[in-house]
Amino acid sequence: DSLSVGKAVLVSKTGNDYLLAKLLGKEMEVADVKIDFLAVQGSKSQVDSLVGLLNSGVSLDSVASSPLVAQSQKDMEISLLDANYAPMKELIADRATGVYFTPDTLAEGGRIFRVSERKAPVAVYDLASVTFTTEPSNATVNDLDAALRKYVEENKTAKDFVEHAQEAGYTTFPATVTASSPMIGNLNDSHNAVAWVMDAKKGQVSPVFGDIQTGRFLAVALDDIYDGGYVPVRDKQVHAILASRAINNKKAAKLIADYEGKAKDIAGYAQLMKTSVDTTTVNFGQYMIPGLGMNESVVMGKIANAQKGALVGPVQGNNAVIVMQVTEIDNAGRPFDLDENTIRYNQQRGAARMINTLDRILIGNKKVTNNINAFYK
Repeated sequence: DSLSVGKAVLVSKTGNDYLLAKLLGKEMEVADVKIDFLAVQGSKSQVDSLVGLLNSGVSLDSVASSPLVAQSQKDMEISLLDANYAPMKELIADRATGVYFTPDTLAEGGRIFRVSERKAPVAVYDLASVTFTTEPSNATVNDLDAALRKYVEENKTAKDFVEHAQEAGYTTFPATVTASSPMIGNLNDSHNAVAWVMDAKKGQVSPVFGDIQTGRFLAVALDDIYDGGYVPVRDKQVHAILASRAINNKKAAKLIADYEGKAKDIAGYAQLMKTSVDTTTVNFGQYMIPGLGMNESVVMGKIANAQKGALVGPVQGNNAVIVMQVTEIDNAGRPFDLDENTIRYNQQRGAARMINTLDRILIGNKKVTNNINAFYK
């Protein structure tokens, strides 16, 4: 709407795919009309006679009952911008509203139209668009390949590989792989990099993997090797998660000590905490408390044991320190039905659920040899 005629713009870019558009023209036109329509058999004079009857005030339904009329329709909505109705646009462009006419001059049969409603003109834009995909030249691909190889050659330890990446224009991503990992992260065609990792030593940097067919060049640095069935605390991601939890626990303990017993009601605690009072509903058949989040087991346990009207808290939640008051307890429910609850149990915890873990149940505590992946180098 803001473009001037003749102006071209980039509409969208997704990956290497571009869509451009150019405004060729902009006019005020009638875009939508309603018409009445009849398809008539018979001679030219008979068609003209029916047109005369309609324009004299005889209803379309009455004329449509004539054996000469093969088809009729009232208030048919037509978009004059639809290419399928281009011939229709020419037929009704200059016709007066409310007047029946036939555009046909054939000796036998014909059509009868009436423009029953013509909408107000709107801005109509005539656009040209073009889509294309950019492909890098061989020179570009070779330069990218050479630059990454140079970076790998100059940063031969995992520490340097990460620390100098941003300065060189690269981004590093953490990933954890095992001998059964089909790829690194979500990168297709990266199985050869996993194979390299399995034979590498801690701190080593890989050669460059990938080519123009895979659409990427990839280098990997082996940051650490973990033996055993779990990821240790020294792992950066695990350490960050545990550190965040420890900090939150310290914060919560300090806040609870500061607030506990300092107010007599919810409003008082809200003022003390400089927040507002909110209301939510706790359903013990769900995993989420609306407004608080998922898996608030400590909070839900406190609520389950609270009496109506009792002030509960401050209590540590997953992401906040919370003070609560049970305002209403709804015990409404259906009587226990053994058959219904048996079916529900089987769906959630019983035989149907067991199917999803059947492989682990069959394996039990037996040693298993992993023969899933064989690396071809």
